[in-house]
Amino acid sequence: MMSQKHLDNTIREQVFTLLEDLKDGGSINMLGAGEYVTDAFGVTEKEGKEWVAEWIKSKTVSVNVTGVTTEAETSEV
Repeated sequence: MMSQKHLDNTIREQVFTLLEDLKDGGSINMLGAGEYVTDAFGVTEKEGKEWVAEWIKSKTVSVNVTGVTTEAETSEV
């Protein structure tokens, strides 16, 4: 279960902005970005990883193709 900080849209936007900036910088593997979230926002390691997972999920959309649902990326992660 996500912490109260996960429910705050302002913090969510700030975390997602940080993650977008890290992605655009291209210098880290985004699967390891939880450490940056942990450091920047003072959350636990688990929460940092949850935020990264939430951000990655926000980058995907469900697509229904001839009755089969699959995940398609909306942009590079």
